[in-house]
Amino acid sequence: MRTVRNIVTTTTCIFLLAGCGGIDMQQTSPTVAGSSEPSGLIFKCEQDQKALTGASAALTAQIETASSSITASAPGDLSNDPVVRSLVAAVASTAVQAQRNAMAMRGDASATAAADAALTRIGTPGTLSASDFKNFAQNLAKSVFDPVVNGTSSNAGSNSSFWTTLVTYYDQYFQGKFVDRFGNKLSPPAAKGSVNDEEISGVVAIFVEALADSILKTPVWKDSSGNYYPGASKDEPTVLEAGILSAPAGLVTNPGQCGMTTLKTRAVKYFSDMASARAGMVGGLVSGSFGGIHFGLGVMGKISIGDNQTLQVIIKTALSKAAGRAAEHASYLVLSQVGYSSQLDQAFQKNGNLPADLVAYLQNGK
Repeated sequence: MRTVRNIVTTTTCIFLLAGCGGIDMQQTSPTVAGSSEPSGLIFKCEQDQKALTGASAALTAQIETASSSITASAPGDLSNDPVVRSLVAAVASTAVQAQRNAMAMRGDASATAAADAALTRIGTPGTLSASDFKNFAQNLAKSVFDPVVNGTSSNAGSNSSFWTTLVTYYDQYFQGKFVDRFGNKLSPPAAKGSVNDEEISGVVAIFVEALADSILKTPVWKDSSGNYYPGASKDEPTVLEAGILSAPAGLVTNPGQCGMTTLKTRAVKYFSDMASARAGMVGGLVSGSFGGIHFGLGVMGKISIGDNQTLQVIIKTALSKAAGRAAEHASYLVLSQVGYSSQLDQAFQKNGNLPADLVAYLQNGK
């Protein structure tokens, strides 16, 4: 079992995507703190332990089942794609690790052992090469954007909830209506016969969003004023419209309670952004020289991956999105199990700044 102390730590060493080298995906996945007994301004909140153990087991089982379902039912060649399998393992293992730590903090040996067993079954995300990411882009184009529907496909069908999610997400994206969990709207493709790097980034981002939402089902919260969190936005996130989440969760107002407050959602966004930026550095600093590939995207035109810049866009987007979503879910699991002093809440309400004590707890586990 790896030591887990920093919720967003990613190794800054860069693995060059050339020859037999690659990106060690374990090094780009956020790790999770909060496993030590909180004290002082951060403290363990009161909750029914028996109910919590049952909820933990159900959450772990849901993540593991969803992960297996995605790798089995992803459309076309994506079902056996190394990048897809690696992203699934990275997101799922980070979430289960966070759940394990939250239960370990409460001394729940049963839930901790169940999470350890699930982590073994999920496995590690492994190492990915430049060719893996090139093939991922090609498989994504063939499997999702091919205008010719192959009725004999055994993977992409109406019975696949992941395929349904992909269709809904890309439909919203093409209409310019896709809203991510943080209230960000992605600009739709310009449809001018070619696809630029920004649009490639959008296509990859939507896929990772669908993958993470299908695995994690991280709540979206809504306050009495109609703002959605963690984005603090009036725009309803697509994850709700797509039906992956049946309804937004409520926020608690007492900082000493278990659950999520406005301040906690602010911390969730902070750590998600940090993890995303760290992981994106790995993809952004890739160097080397690679041969190009070219393929069509149907009505969207032709895409060419023949230089480092475009390949970096694909790598950086996939890594940063996956790490950000994993860190979001991990920090939510840790924060929902602790309360904090009202003086932290008062300071936040006064100046809007994220309290250093809350950041220190998540980063250092104490």
